[in-house]
Amino acid sequence: MQIGTEPLLLFFSELLVAIPSVWGLSDIMRLGTPLGLVLVVLNGVTAISNNNYRGFVDDPTPDKTWPASLDILVSEDAFDRTGDATRMTLVNNLLNSWLAATPPPFTLALARGYQIIGTQNFLTQAEYGFNYAFGRGWDETYLGGGIWEQQPDGAQGDGRTPAKEALSYDSLGKVACLLYQSTGNQTYLQSAEKIYGWVRKNLFNTQTGALITGIDWNGKAITRLATYNQSTFIDFATLLWKTTFNTMYRDDALLTLEFGKSSLTQNGIFSNSNTGLNTWADEMTRGVGNFVNAAGLWDEYFDWMNQNANSILENRRTDKRITWNA
Repeated sequence: MQIGTEPLLLFFSELLVAIPSVWGLSDIMRLGTPLGLVLVVLNGVTAISNNNYRGFVDDPTPDKTWPASLDILVSEDAFDRTGDATRMTLVNNLLNSWLAATPPPFTLALARGYQIIGTQNFLTQAEYGFNYAFGRGWDETYLGGGIWEQQPDGAQGDGRTPAKEALSYDSLGKVACLLYQSTGNQTYLQSAEKIYGWVRKNLFNTQTGALITGIDWNGKAITRLATYNQSTFIDFATLLWKTTFNTMYRDDALLTLEFGKSSLTQNGIFSNSNTGLNTWADEMTRGVGNFVNAAGLWDEYFDWMNQNANSILENRRTDKRITWNA
C-alpha cells in the first residue's frame, strides 16, 4: 500500500497492520503468531475497497499480483493469531477478489488460505501455481539444480545475468510444505526438501547462519545479504522441522535467526533509516514469530522483539498510525 509514491512499510515492512488501542505491538507478538489486525481505517478512508487492498490510501485502485498477495498474507496472519470468524471472512473475500483479477502462480496466500477456509479452489489454484513455477524454474543444467529467479531468456532480455536466487527458493519451498500438509502428497515434501537441500548447500553458511542472495549462471556467487532472504529461510526451515521433525532444520532456523539479529540490524533494530537493511523486514517478524512459537523460545527472544515493536511505535506517523520504512 502506498501514500503518493512512498510505500507504506507497516509492521516491519510493506504490509498493513492496525494496532488495537488497548494493546501495543509487544502484546500482539507475545500471543504467538506475529502481526496484528488487518482491517484499517486511515482518517476515515478504509484500506479495503471492494474486497481488495488499495494500492494508495487516497485511490481505490486495488493492489495487484504479488503486492496484493503480500497484503493478503497479513490478513491470514491476523486470522492465525485470533481465529476470529470476521477475519476468516476477510481472507475469503480478499482471495476470491484477487483470484478473479489475478491468475496464479502467486501461490503462498492461496495455500495458506486453503488451510484457513478449506475452499477447494484455493488448493487447486495453489497446486497449479506451484507445479507451474517449480516445473518451469527448477533446472539441473546449470549448477546441479536450483530455481531461476527469472527465466534466462527473460533475464537476458532485461539486461540481467540469469541467476538462481533465494528470492525464488524460500517462498516456493514454503508452499511445497503447505501443500504436503494439505494433501499428504509425498511429492510436495520431496520437492520442499530438494529445494532446501540446494539452498543449504549453495547459499547457506552453516557456520555463521548467513544466506547469500544467489549464484548466477556463470557460477559467480551474489554475496549481498538481505533481511528478506534471511527471514524466509527461517520460516522455510521451521516448516520443514515441524513437518519432518528433523532437528537439522530447527538448528538452521536458529542459526539464521541469530545471524539476522546480530548482523542485519543496528543496535538490534530492523526498523531504522539504513536503506541497506530495510529489505522487507515483515518477513523477519513472521519467520521469527513462527519459529520461536514452535520452539518455545518466547522468553528468550521477547525482549528483543519487544524492542523492535517499540521502535515501530516510536517512529510511526501518528496521524495515520503507520510507519514509513521497514
